[in-house]
Amino acid sequence: MLFGWFCRFHCGWLGLCLVHPVWADAAPPSSRPVLPVSAATLPPKRPEASKPSLPVLQRPEASKPSLPVSQRPEASKPSLPVSQRPEASKPSLPVSQRPNSPQHQPQSSNSPKGSQPPPVRQLSARLQQRNLATQRLVFQVSQLLGVHVQDFALDPNHPWLLAHALLALGPDTRLADNRLVLDVLVSQNLQHKQTGKLSLLGFPKGPKSQYIEAHPHLFLQMITQLNVPLDRKFEFQGQSITLRDIFNSALYQFPHQAEGAALARLSWLLIAMRRHTPENLWHWHNAQEQQVNLFRTMWRLFLYLDKQTLFLRTLHTQGAKEIPKTKLRNQFIYKEIYGGFYLMRAALAWLDHPLLRKSKKLQRFTEAQIELMFYRLRGESVLYQRLFEASKQNLGQRFLILMQQIRFTSHWLKTVVEAHHRKQIPLTPSNKRDIRQALQLLCISILILDRLGFFQKERLLRMKDLNPQSRRYVIDLIADAAHARHALILLQTAPALFLD
Repeated sequence: MLFGWFCRFHCGWLGLCLVHPVWADAAPPSSRPVLPVSAATLPPKRPEASKPSLPVLQRPEASKPSLPVSQRPEASKPSLPVSQRPEASKPSLPVSQRPNSPQHQPQSSNSPKGSQPPPVRQLSARLQQRNLATQRLVFQVSQLLGVHVQDFALDPNHPWLLAHALLALGPDTRLADNRLVLDVLVSQNLQHKQTGKLSLLGFPKGPKSQYIEAHPHLFLQMITQLNVPLDRKFEFQGQSITLRDIFNSALYQFPHQAEGAALARLSWLLIAMRRHTPENLWHWHNAQEQQVNLFRTMWRLFLYLDKQTLFLRTLHTQGAKEIPKTKLRNQFIYKEIYGGFYLMRAALAWLDHPLLRKSKKLQRFTEAQIELMFYRLRGESVLYQRLFEASKQNLGQRFLILMQQIRFTSHWLKTVVEAHHRKQIPLTPSNKRDIRQALQLLCISILILDRLGFFQKERLLRMKDLNPQSRRYVIDLIADAAHARHALILLQTAPALFLD
């Protein structure tokens, strides 16, 4: 049973790694048992729940012969006179002092004085132990990831990793020379960009060998997600600027029209805008003096997302249990950055806008996207489990599968937590079970990679020096570790999602 794995963590999280099947290649079978890698398999239902209900006359207790009243055990006890019964010796209280009298009844909840708190649901010992083990696991994995990110991502000469360190460790993180990571990221990488008649601020994409900001407005989205205020000041080329200046420059760069993949490239800016733009701002002029119609852009974004999830919707309708690894996985939602999760996060954020929230058509669209997101988790989990088991002799292939699991579940959990705070996700038992499954899959993958030594500094340095592809794997691993830690931090703000 998958969930039994978590009960072992009260003895130490390393114990979970030692029972994973990845060790079947590295140790004798007698010393290390083999368990399934994925959290895809769910605990079976209780046997008694599947038994059909019997008529009353066919139930086991109904077949017992009934004894006459005179032969029943209680009938053999001598009856005491009323005056000698125990309850008769208690003094009788006046009606006004009896417990059932109106004076002793609890006051209604509308009463300002003496109001009673609602009854607290008592958890069984098994559920309490499971909650405690899950909380301990989340804390330990989060601490582990924090150490790895701090060891490898705090490089002032690598802005891509520096931005991910900021996301994982927070806006108050400092470098070894005591400089704030946020100040270094902005002051060293921000540039002026002439657009039309305006000189705007922004982060360049950088060369392919070492990206600065690989996706447009990603740094702005990361900084605003950490609740950095817009009046936060930075020193840039001898001048004092604010985060609001960078944000306004991004609005001036908003395109007049966007179609297809260009809509997906707006995802990071749209997420930041949902936090800091007034709810009545739908039109403005960009740097080319073209009018931007945000309302029309958002409707096009919703239609594009609906088109990109057509593949998943077809599989879901057909009842497919696994999302196949075919050429179609390079199309539709799978061709988008990070599997389209930023596109989905932008769409769900704007679907919660007060003006759009009233549309019944968009409400049904939101529910359909949430349903597809949970279906995608189940289908991807089955696929990862099958691929992992098929690559027993290929450690490099298993490394890539585990890294993909970390990337997928991290962004999936972040999308779920944000949607939960907007009350877009129904907390059904099935959804909570899927969320716990995603959390287990994320933590297990991280612990296996750590136990295999892929986070060791010497090994990562050797991989960076092998070839450009290996260097890319190292950078992606650290960036994915940062996203995983951020997902765990966000998840702890919504304990109702994964705790009973």
